[in-house]
Amino acid sequence: MKKIAVPILAFIIFTAAYSYFLPDSINIEQDTNSALEFFLPLRASISGGDVQVLNINNAPAAENENFNASGSVLRGIKSGSMQLSLSLFGVPIKKVDLNVLPQEEYIASGETVGIVLDTDGVLVLGTGRVRDSLGNVYEPCRGVLRSGDMIKSVNGVKTNSKEELMAAVKSDPNITKIETKRMGEISVKPVISEDGSPMIGLWVRDSTQGIGTVTYFRKNDGAFGALGHPVTDVDTGELMQIRNGRLYPVKMGSIVRGEKGTAGELSGQNDDSGGAIGNISKNCGTGVYGTLTQGGKSRMQSAAVPVALKGRVHKGPASILADVDGKGVKEYKIEIESINLLGKNTAKGMTIRVTDPELIEKTGGIVQGMSGSPILQNGCLIGAVTHVFIHDPTKGYGIFIENMLAESRN
Repeated sequence: MKKIAVPILAFIIFTAAYSYFLPDSINIEQDTNSALEFFLPLRASISGGDVQVLNINNAPAAENENFNASGSVLRGIKSGSMQLSLSLFGVPIKKVDLNVLPQEEYIASGETVGIVLDTDGVLVLGTGRVRDSLGNVYEPCRGVLRSGDMIKSVNGVKTNSKEELMAAVKSDPNITKIETKRMGEISVKPVISEDGSPMIGLWVRDSTQGIGTVTYFRKNDGAFGALGHPVTDVDTGELMQIRNGRLYPVKMGSIVRGEKGTAGELSGQNDDSGGAIGNISKNCGTGVYGTLTQGGKSRMQSAAVPVALKGRVHKGPASILADVDGKGVKEYKIEIESINLLGKNTAKGMTIRVTDPELIEKTGGIVQGMSGSPILQNGCLIGAVTHVFIHDPTKGYGIFIENMLAESRN
């Protein structure tokens, strides 16, 4: 009995681990052939959705309700979705959404911009001590609030800034009722400080800003995507929950070149003299998203390029678009060294290496501020730069453009 149980248990553990690395969804383009590639001989059965969105092995999907998944060729017929159930040796292991997307063109930008984000509430960085009029020291919020908490309202008043938080605390010196996302409503007793003001002892933040690169935008409505990775709070390390945000032109300063063991960076100041050139509505795992103003669209205008999904990305020569010195967007040569189609970290879908001597001379390779730089291959927009390798600034990671566009469509 034990001899039978051990292989069965091993098989269950193996299939569970393997299913974890299988994608939750597969995207293919309309009027394009795409081959399914899996390491094991999986079978697939249609479990839902519109069977008319694609053909399987040159036949309608309705005629292939159960087929060998590995090596099968899919051809998108029309936009839409269907669901596949994958199995290994007859054992179901995962359900996958299969999406047929229309062939689209976007304007690849490469414009360096200033990014300003306003938090959705007031972010707690930590608690602090307050000295009262008698010299006693208290820490009113210790053990009640913690780093990363987001304050939504104080004493029933919606709170989006440090100034609003201070005013709300002063409105009732006897008790402060704080509503947070994590704890709901809690009560804190303020301490009357040495200057007679009620204080609760919090370090907080209500906004952040930095420099990044716009990856793409849609010509008709100005919808854009930038960065390719989330904006996280520098103190808490958590994804910043934002209320809104803005893009500004940047007056570029000096370049700190990347060196082995030290990340370089682009420096500059936001130029807000002419107002924002874009409005940000979302900060998530694949970047920041929003809509360009008419002025923003005009300054980034260039020829639209087709989008290539990750199934068409291959190792070899490619290029990136970037403005690292304020003299305009330029195209620089890179090499795609590896591709990870099954990775869960979307910001690390491919490994790239800068090969362009001009960019290496200017920056040392990839530096902070270049996140979001569009990656082009064979005339198509395929992704964006996301991270630099600290041990080798000529190398870094990129995200597949389809992962960014999925958020943009949402």
